Amino acid sequence: MTSAEARIMALYDAFNGRDFDDFFDRLAPDADWPNDMDNTRLIGKDAIRAYILHDTASLRAAYTPLCVRALSEDRVAVIVQQVITSTHDGSVWSKTRARHVFQLKDGLVSRLDAEQGGGGAELTSPPGLLLTRLDEATERQDIEAVMAVFHPRATIPDHLEHRTMTGREEIRAYYLRQFETIRVAASLLWLQRLTEDRYEAISQVQVRGVDGGFWWEGPVRVDYRIQDGQIAEMDVAEPLARGG
Repeated sequence: MTSAEARIMALYDAFNGRDFDDFFDRLAPDADWPNDMDNTRLIGKDAIRAYILHDTASLRAAYTPLCVRALSEDRVAVIVQQVITSTHDGSVWSKTRARHVFQLKDGLVSRLDAEQGGGGAELTSPPGLLLTRLDEATERQDIEAVMAVFHPRATIPDHLEHRTMTGREEIRAYYLRQFETIRVAASLLWLQRLTEDRYEAISQVQVRGVDGGFWWEGPVRVDYRIQDGQIAEMDVAEPLARGG
């Protein structure tokens, strides 16, 4: 985790823990913040403090970071699970996913941009829909639907056997072996275009045994190359620490 990512994670910890002295100490004096109540912007810590502590006092927000990515030395993007409850009776008003992008200046948060739904427009782009089809087909264990998203000469890694599989025959055999041993459910959280045909994706992945027993859950980064509307290369990186 980079220092910028660590600063943002500490900001969430302070907010969720209701330690507002710590929270506001992490904001720049002229911080620029979204006002979700009327779709305007708030400028300065006094305006942000009034908004959080008074204007929205009837509601309580909690944010669970699902993954955090440094976009540059001073910009950090976070996909969060956002839960809004009533401070009166604790009833849940909304439970959604959001994407937060923070700008840092001299170690302090100078701007926040928030987008409901999370992951950006790329999630609904053709590559995003293609990867969602793969996730859904894998969860259903629909081998024909899985194979339909792969290019005839696609390559993917087999980390258990430390080799690369090439072509649909080897990839089909790999997925069929997987279906016999584990149950995988994945949800695409983040998709970023790196080059004309390459993308970085982060998915929330849950792995269970064939008997339904829980094995593991967390965010995983996968890099893809898309060719002719199909997956030509897939490289699964190491699992990310939750919120990291």
